[in-house]
Amino acid sequence: MRILLVILLVANLLMADHDDDKKIVQMPYDMRYLGLTKMQKRTIYRLLLTYRERRKRVHKKTETLERRTLWLFKQDKFDKEQFLTQHLQLRRELLEIEADFLKSLHGILNEKQRKKFAHHLKEWEID
Repeated sequence: MRILLVILLVANLLMADHDDDKKIVQMPYDMRYLGLTKMQKRTIYRLLLTYRERRKRVHKKTETLERRTLWLFKQDKFDKEQFLTQHLQLRRELLEIEADFLKSLHGILNEKQRKKFAHHLKEWEID
């Protein structure tokens, strides 16, 4: 009986989902076609960490904005100006993040890599 319990315990530990790699950032799309150097990979990795954090902060603002939109809609009179101001501000912030990311990435890649990356630029646009 003890052997069976030990086997079940070991099997459970082997099949457990470990989150040891929480900090690992996967590039959204395969960039092997660019032939990045180790230094470029490290720099892009750090850039993606920053990009991800900034997007996460904006996502929280998006949730707040959705609640405000619901609140606006429940009012007796819908404030179109406030709605537009808030949504345009959020979209501008998203575009700023994307522009900063692309500018930094442009500085990391060489001319040949930028030409290759340009064909995949649509995949990196913010939704």
